[in-house]
Amino acid sequence: MTATDDAPTEGDDEVPDPSTLRIVSLLPSATEIVGALGLRSHLVGVTHECDVCPDVDGMRALMASGSVKRVTASSMDPRAMTQGEIDATIKSHVAARANDDGGATTTSETTLPPLYTLDDGAMTDLKPTVVLTQSLCGVCGITEGDVAATATATAGGVGACAVSSSAPGTLAEVAASIESIARACGVPSRGRRVRERFERDLRDVEAATRNGRKSSVLLLEWIDPVFDGGHWVPGMIAAAGGVPLLQTLEGAKSAERSWDDVAAADPDVVVVACCGFDLARNAKDARDALKTTPRFASLRAVRDGRAFAVDGNRFFARPSPALAAGCAIVARCAHDDDEEIARAVEALEVYAEGGLGDAWARVDTSADAVRSGDPASAARERPAPAVADVEDAWAEMHASACARGEHTYVDPSTGYVVMTAVKLKARSIHWSPYDPVRV
Repeated sequence: MTATDDAPTEGDDEVPDPSTLRIVSLLPSATEIVGALGLRSHLVGVTHECDVCPDVDGMRALMASGSVKRVTASSMDPRAMTQGEIDATIKSHVAARANDDGGATTTSETTLPPLYTLDDGAMTDLKPTVVLTQSLCGVCGITEGDVAATATATAGGVGACAVSSSAPGTLAEVAASIESIARACGVPSRGRRVRERFERDLRDVEAATRNGRKSSVLLLEWIDPVFDGGHWVPGMIAAAGGVPLLQTLEGAKSAERSWDDVAAADPDVVVVACCGFDLARNAKDARDALKTTPRFASLRAVRDGRAFAVDGNRFFARPSPALAAGCAIVARCAHDDDEEIARAVEALEVYAEGGLGDAWARVDTSADAVRSGDPASAARERPAPAVADVEDAWAEMHASACARGEHTYVDPSTGYVVMTAVKLKARSIHWSPYDPVRV
């Protein structure tokens, strides 16, 4: 979806009064939905993780307006941590909470800062009339319980507002949650239209892939340790014309697996969609795993060039309309060996309008990538190649990506995601193989 203003559509008599609708969104998916509902100007508070409303441009415009405040913070910076470090931190907090719930007290409980905090003072000052939160994951963000605690602590500013909490686990439940948020905000008709668009996009992907070969697909929500994709992910894979592996029941939580489990599943296609990470981070972590995890590097899908990194944060982790775009990305990856199906997916409105060719890339399995997953380290370890060799390598990587119809490829020496001529021609821009970092 593209950014929208707050002007009602034709026949829309749902025009909220800015003085009576003041929204605080405590999860990124709800912020995206608020934007899709055309209620961006009614947002007064968002989280530190909210980055689309309903898209990146919409969020930038919202923050530039100065009318909204970020009301949460985190004691953890995932950008500065490895996946193993993040996993260990979260498990420590989960264990501490379990001890607390059981009445026990441990040293870790008293020393561990909370993963996420809600600014009680800001919530009081903002005087929201609607607070959107979640009860799906106790360690992924602010929960309904946190809001209740803030309401008690502030005794006035927050206590009188309506709290709408959602916990969708399937695509159907995500669709229903769109309408639930719309009703909480007093615009049920707008909610029906956004839901219908979401469901139509899913049907379009299903139709585009109906006659294709059903490849088995393993989506990895985490790789150190390895977790399969849960909740709505099996439904996304099925809608994309694939067969989900390991976690096959839509609505069930993701589960920690061993690499032996992954090897035994022997997927046709692997999609690295780690929760909270964009394409660049997932591409880097996948390259690192090739070096450190032989079972990953030896997978048939990896050897066949059918392992992909995607923007997991934007299109897979959040229960929002963006899951339809994620479904289209899975379809494009799962049918990369079928030119007719791949082109049909790329022609879909949800794929073309969303610029999804920039949201996925084939995992680089070159010898250099396997030798060192750290691009800077790799550059230090290898002598600088001759200019002619570099140009040949760029041209070869670019030609190979274009032959597959891909919009991007990952430069193994820098880790940068580079657009191809296929993408640039669509934008009427000429591609040059020289100085790709500055193009």
